[in-house]
Amino acid sequence: MKSLIVLSLVFLAACSSTNESVQTQSATAPTEQKAEVLVADTDIQPSSELIAEQKQKLIAEGKQLIKGSDCFTCHAIDQKKIGPSYKDVAKKYKGQDQMIDQLAQKIIKGGSGVWGIQRMTAHPQLSLDDARKMVRAVLSLGE
Repeated sequence: MKSLIVLSLVFLAACSSTNESVQTQSATAPTEQKAEVLVADTDIQPSSELIAEQKQKLIAEGKQLIKGSDCFTCHAIDQKKIGPSYKDVAKKYKGQDQMIDQLAQKIIKGGSGVWGIQRMTAHPQLSLDDARKMVRAVLSLGE
């Protein structure tokens, strides 16, 4: 009788450890697959040439937008007019890509105070995307 109880306990212990290992495997398998997918997704990086090409395209589009606007009424590339030169703006904000949205908003809404008391005319007809392109074109003069 005693051996039957011991045998039953051994059997129960064996069954419970088998269930735990099955549960552990099924619980970790999806996580391991997800990790592999994440690694595979992050391995795909655009080449530096592609990034440079896209940046040059945005700058060219920005230059075209500036030429088609009234910007040169108040700004010149390398000399102060009513507003600062584009090269002075590029120098002031060099390496500050986080300012692109703020500067784009200033083009759209207008502003004053940074370069003197003269207020920059608002350009509410511009989309934020176009204003960003214009900012990138101006900032490219400092590269």
